[in-house]
Amino acid sequence: MLVDGRNRLAACKIAGVEPTTRHLNGEDPTAFVVSENIRRRHLVKGERAMMFALIYPQGGKQRRARQESSE
Repeated sequence: MLVDGRNRLAACKIAGVEPTTRHLNGEDPTAFVVSENIRRRHLVKGERAMMFALIYPQGGKQRRARQESSE
């Protein structure tokens, strides 16, 4: 499954170039795509915050709840 780079894949096909790929090996695909987009795009702090809020509407509440229950 392709999770990032569909335009690069299409460009490689047009150019007749073999694309470089890698397997996520258990990585969270959503976290990978968010990380790559933050790194690639010129986003101000507010834009990054909005992107995280849209992708992770629960914020970090689930993680905090698990940490509190394990203490």
